[in-house]
Amino acid sequence: MIVKLLPGMHASDGGPAATADEFLVGELTAQRARIERVIEDLRRSRSLLNTIINTAAAQRRDQPRQTPQA
Repeated sequence: MIVKLLPGMHASDGGPAATADEFLVGELTAQRARIERVIEDLRRSRSLLNTIINTAAAQRRDQPRQTPQA
């Protein structure tokens, strides 16, 4: 989405332009908020996965080892 908003946002030196109209600022602000929500969702998912993995690993460590029977 951001790529679609920025094609004309280059200064004469090729770098990012320092100015943007009110519409673009609003769109970029909304995109930043969306990205922040996605990042937070990913952090929560990673934390949940870490909890599940660590709990399962601890349970495996605490279980007595079974020897194979022939």
